[in-house]
Amino acid sequence: MTRRGKNQGKNPSQSEIDFSISLSMPDPGVSEQSDRTSPDSKRFFKSDESSVADLQTRTVTDILPGYPLKADNIECIPEQVKAVLRAESGKNFLFEAPTGSGKSYIAAMIAAGKIAAGKRVLYLTATETALGQFEGDLERTLAVPRQQFLAVSGKIPPTEREKLYSEGLPSLLAALPGTIQNDLEKGRIKPSDFSLIIIDEVHMLRGDHAFSKVLEYFKDHSPQIIGMTATVPVKEERRAFLLERLGVQSETALNLPVRPLIEKVIYCEPSKRQRDAGALLERAAGDLFTELLNMSVMQEIITNAEELKSKNDKARQFVEAYNKVTGAPPYGFKMPSASDYNTIHNYIWSLFQGFFPKSGVNTPAYRKHQNPYGGPLSVSAAIGVVRHLHSSLLTIGLEPTLNKITEDLIRLYTPQRVLKKRPGRYMRRAYLNPHTLEAIDTITKGTPFQRILPQVDMNVPEERSRLRTTLQVAFSEDDPQSARGQKLLKFVGELKKSIPDMIRELRQSPEPDHPALPLVTEALRDHLRTHPGSKGIIITEDTYHAKTLAEILTDELKDVGIKPVVVKSENSARAKRATQKNIEAFKKGEVNLIVGTSAIEQSFHAADTDFVVIWNPTSVWERFAQQRGRVRQRGQAESALVLTKITRGTEDEIRDRVARSKNRRKERERQIRAAKELQGDLFGDLG
Repeated sequence: MTRRGKNQGKNPSQSEIDFSISLSMPDPGVSEQSDRTSPDSKRFFKSDESSVADLQTRTVTDILPGYPLKADNIECIPEQVKAVLRAESGKNFLFEAPTGSGKSYIAAMIAAGKIAAGKRVLYLTATETALGQFEGDLERTLAVPRQQFLAVSGKIPPTEREKLYSEGLPSLLAALPGTIQNDLEKGRIKPSDFSLIIIDEVHMLRGDHAFSKVLEYFKDHSPQIIGMTATVPVKEERRAFLLERLGVQSETALNLPVRPLIEKVIYCEPSKRQRDAGALLERAAGDLFTELLNMSVMQEIITNAEELKSKNDKARQFVEAYNKVTGAPPYGFKMPSASDYNTIHNYIWSLFQGFFPKSGVNTPAYRKHQNPYGGPLSVSAAIGVVRHLHSSLLTIGLEPTLNKITEDLIRLYTPQRVLKKRPGRYMRRAYLNPHTLEAIDTITKGTPFQRILPQVDMNVPEERSRLRTTLQVAFSEDDPQSARGQKLLKFVGELKKSIPDMIRELRQSPEPDHPALPLVTEALRDHLRTHPGSKGIIITEDTYHAKTLAEILTDELKDVGIKPVVVKSENSARAKRATQKNIEAFKKGEVNLIVGTSAIEQSFHAADTDFVVIWNPTSVWERFAQQRGRVRQRGQAESALVLTKITRGTEDEIRDRVARSKNRRKERERQIRAAKELQGDLFGDLG
């Protein structure tokens, strides 16, 4: 059922919230199912004495006799039991079910059946967090001695893992794919040790992913393989690759119950400062694009791509993206979307890489003096820097953009021998463009240059030109002990000192960091007041923005008891420990809000999470489904809130529209398959 807001049909102003309520929002991620109910499942689903309705009075151990399961901890759901019975056939399967619907319990029950048969199971999952959560699920569901299942990752040193294995492999080994790949390579375990492999989040399986590398070790041993995911890829080539690697004809959709969602969308317009600085960055990108087109080698690239487009998909995509960006007269250049920019840049990059001789020469001197595509590649990369600043400015906010700028400037002005790895020339092209300097001036209302070099008047073209020339010379300085090197080090030191002042001024400004911020804050306040004890997640694209949001919301929402923590991507052992600590604090109720990047979109489950805020919409359907999956855990009667922020006139609008269109298509497919599945269950035996 859908209810229209009172302002729907109008063009929402900055202060309006457009919303729709869906009490039974489509389960994302259900795709085609060709498998019919297996004979084993018919013994339960087809007999009068074992009907689906009878589940109310029977336990899982009644239906799965001999399975070592703790019946009191497992809710008996028909679709879960059907999946377990299908797996008894020994065939490979790709099970697709909504996030939060209980896929890990299905995996545990399937593993229990194999353990009862005296066989050994290997369970693979993609992240440390998901591994820890599955280990907890096993403890709650398996009625076997604790030593019969083991979870391993890089946290356990190789020598210790080898010792554990030598004492006897457990009946169920759960691990990260990289860890198992290493252990297989070193001979600590053998492919023949396992008769079943279960892969969680199997949609991540690609040619170079660790999942794929692990499966290579098993290709001569033919164990049963079961993949599990909420998001079978939409793109046909990705889906076909996944099915081929798993050895199945089609995915098997499981219609498991999940929590209903309330979807709300907050629309806002960019502020005047954002629009002004954005226009300057567009002019900077236009300057760089003009420079790119004036290169003779670039004209050759365009001409050759036009000739190849009928035979080569990459060339065709490049020509299409190029035509979009340059536009037809009188429109001229426009800021490229992320997709169009990546298409153009990656095509030039492929030519650059393809130019190297078979001997593999790839030295700095060779790149600089011999490769004709080095110049276009550098200018294209500079456009990418400006494009990223433009996108961050309009969709994320002023402060995260300022943080990115100051980080880049510090890297650029630090003498090379101090920094060890100097940024490329493309960074200089991006930041020394006069329009980029003006945009920085607009964002900060007084650039870092002016704070440290007050004699430079950024409003006078001659002064900007003099500053640009001075900085250009400074970039070539290598010796930190020289007079110029010392000046650069002093400049960097002063720049670092000025950052807190600039951030303080931004936060004290009557203009919010982003126009959506007060709207999101007020929406969360209303939700927390009407739902005391609520816990939720905010997903953004920028780690610094996550930290900023946590600080701002701590101050703004004290009255409703908000207690946020920041979760970052797990790129280091320290980050993994901090992530795990914060997630555990969230689950225990010590904090009630996680603010993080896309790292928390997958494999994070907390049954009492009841709202999610999506700051940057995505066009990728898999991410769209995973984001909503954070609050779709079954067993919760009340609807969960999904709040999406959209900045009008930016990529936010396009991405959200594309993702919702894909989701509607997947829902139509799900309905068709559900009807076919029901027909098969009802009439499958009549023939």
